[in-house]
Amino acid sequence: MVTVAGHALTFTDCAEIGQGGPEACTLLVDGRPLARWRVDPHALEYRGGILIPVRKSGFLTNGYALALVDPVGLSVTLVSKIFGYMRLVSVEGDAVTFNPNAYGNDRRVITVRAR
Repeated sequence: MVTVAGHALTFTDCAEIGQGGPEACTLLVDGRPLARWRVDPHALEYRGGILIPVRKSGFLTNGYALALVDPVGLSVTLVSKIFGYMRLVSVEGDAVTFNPNAYGNDRRVITVRAR
């Protein structure tokens, strides 16, 4: 369990995506499940909400998109395009730094606009 934006985040049912790959987990916010979404277990506070990479998989897309979670209503707003992987590193203002690889120290920055 970790605390982000004053809310207890618990990651359960974590499973590797492929052999030795990153994990995707079920997220509980203050004991309440974030329905439908599997997430990477790296979250950051952003304007009272929670930024977290959510797993997106479909016929033509596969990876993670950055989501802004309202910790009270548990609503999810996608705020980025899909990347192969996202491990959040830091947030300064609207700039979110993330690692696009499961391992290593590569960095990318995207700009988030709260909606």
